[in-house]
Order: sequence, then structure tokens, then C-alpha cells
Amino acid sequence: MDTNGVHSLLLRNFNQDPLENMFGALRALGYRNNNPNCQMFASSYRTLVLNNFLSSHSPGSNCENDQGNSGLMSFQTLFEAYSNEMFQAEVTELLQDRVADGKLQKKPITEITHAQLEQQTNTYIAGYICKKLNTVFLKDCSKCLKEICTSTPTRQYDLVKNRDYQLNGKLNLKYPNTTFCQLAQNIIDIIYKYLPSICHHSSLKCELVQIINKTIDTNIVSCTTHKSEFGKRFVEFSIKLFVHNWCTHINRILAGKMYITSKESDQIKILASARYKKFSKRTQLKKNKKL
Repeated sequence: MDTNGVHSLLLRNFNQDPLENMFGALRALGYRNNNPNCQMFASSYRTLVLNNFLSSHSPGSNCENDQGNSGLMSFQTLFEAYSNEMFQAEVTELLQDRVADGKLQKKPITEITHAQLEQQTNTYIAGYICKKLNTVFLKDCSKCLKEICTSTPTRQYDLVKNRDYQLNGKLNLKYPNTTFCQLAQNIIDIIYKYLPSICHHSSLKCELVQIINKTIDTNIVSCTTHKSEFGKRFVEFSIKLFVHNWCTHINRILAGKMYITSKESDQIKILASARYKKFSKRTQLKKNKKL
């Protein structure tokens, strides 16, 4: 080591904690990914660097705070410039043509942004359901996938495309067509409409299945192999997914990790929020201080 000019050695650099944190974060990215290929590993690593390098501490990681503020500043400046440019472009596009001598009118940017975001989110959720159904039920049936997926993704699928790794130029995620997306959205609306009032029933799943089957037609494929079971599998998986998601939200509200808005209409979430505000440690401490 002396001959190579190494005069000191920091043993802390050989600590396994940083490696443990990094590989743990890589496995946790995207819910659970224990066997990434080379391209997925590189993409995940890049995502983690951009998400964590500008913060002083990675959430949930066993590492010390880094108060340095010079990391990736060039990227931050680039992103800010790009965001400003995109904002100006959106404002320009929103200007309407003059009608007679009337004043120029602008459409509310927030409403358009929220509508686009909601549409792309719904499409992404429908794509997730489509991919899961294909994995456990359809098994890459070309006829079924042709009927529920689109071959020409539009701007509606931007969120899905941004999450798609596209190995060897091939799309790995599913791009559901309008019919499938609308069916998925109708099922979601029904589940969240009736779930708060029957969540305590022991036959919750059966009741939701009956309500959905009476309200909408889920048989949208003509494949003789999968037609009879498609609607049943679709509904059962959707119920399992969104009931679990709803329960997770309730638990997060009770723990104070999630807050409801003033427009919230779900009575269970409202009661959960009220219970947290009444029995949380912060509330108790404030009461004790007043006493």
C-alpha cells in the first residue's frame, strides 16, 4: 500500500450498512423486486440516486445525516429550468382564439392538470389489473389481449410508458383500451361507494360481487377459453386489490400518517381522522400542558 501511495485507510468505508441500505432500497423499489435484470437494476439505481441524493438522509435507512448541499445541483437547476419552460408552454397552449372582439380567455390550469393526472392514474391502475389478470389467468392469450389492450398508446398512457422499462424495445407493461379502462373505473366507483357501509359484514366479498354483477356487464372478451371466467376473475381481483387499499388508508389515517381533505365523503375515513385527533399523543400532550 505504501508503494502505491496509500498512507491511510478509513475502515468505515468498508462498513456493510451502505451496501445493505442500497440493495434493500433496490429490492423495495416497485413494491418488491428480488430478481432485477441488468437494465432494471441500472434504472432502479438511477431512480434512487435522483430521489435520495439531494436529501440529507434516506428515509428508513441505517445511515448518518449528510448535510452537504452541492450534490446534483446541476440536475436540480436543469429540472427547474425545464419545469418553468413546460409551464410557459402549457399557458400558451391554453389561450383560446379570439371570438369577435371579446377578451382572451384562459382555462383553469389546475382543472386541466388534475383531469389529466386522474385519467392517467386510472389508466395505470387498469393496466396493473390487466397485467395481473394476464399473469394468473389469461397466460398471454393473444385473442384476449387484443380485445382488452391497445396497440397504439396515446398521451393517455404517458404514466404507463414512463414506468415501462421496455427491455429490448418491447413493452412489458399492459396498455388497456378504453373499454377495459372504463370497466375498471366503474368497478372502482362501485367498491368505494358501498364499502364504507358494509365493511363490517362477514360476507363483504360476496355482497360486493353481487352488487357489481347486477350493475355492470364484465364479460368483454369473446375468447371461448376465458369468456366464462373472465368477469369473475376481474371482479374478484379488483375487490381484493381495492379493499386492501382502502383498509391501508384507514390504518394510515388512524396512525396519523395520512390526512383527509375537507371534501372527503367516506364516513369511515372521517371517523378514523376524528379518532386520531382525539386520542393521538400530540393531543394528549397538549391537554396535559394546559392542565
